[in-house]
Amino acid sequence: MQYTWFFIGICTERLFPYLNAIKDTAYCFQVQAVFSGVKGAYSDVKTQTYAPVNNIKPVVKLSNKSNGVRVEWGAVKDATAYIVYFKKASSNTWSSAVTTNLYYPCTGTQSGTAYNFQVRAIFYGSGGAYSDVKTITYYPTR
Repeated sequence: MQYTWFFIGICTERLFPYLNAIKDTAYCFQVQAVFSGVKGAYSDVKTQTYAPVNNIKPVVKLSNKSNGVRVEWGAVKDATAYIVYFKKASSNTWSSAVTTNLYYPCTGTQSGTAYNFQVRAIFYGSGGAYSDVKTITYYPTR
């Protein structure tokens, strides 16, 4: 079978969610490892048809800790990972982190500064619903 290939990104984790998938569309994926700048062999081609799995919003709880804000949420059925989005409340630019845990320790926060957080479940490469945006002003605990 003939494919048209597109480079979609570089990843340092073992999970790379492709979040631009279109419902009921089949996608083929291959992975290539790079070791110290030397490219390895390509993986076998894997095909997946995108169908939204679960649109349950994670329920997010925020708490101040001595080293930053702890973001926690309940498990979403069949989720393989979660994306945590965060930013200073005064900023328009979101950062993100991927985790398989049900929590994320957001360190490097500044005392007296308000932060926004949002979590999204991932299902075998497709994204679920976004949680509601939660805001907390960080004050370190003892």
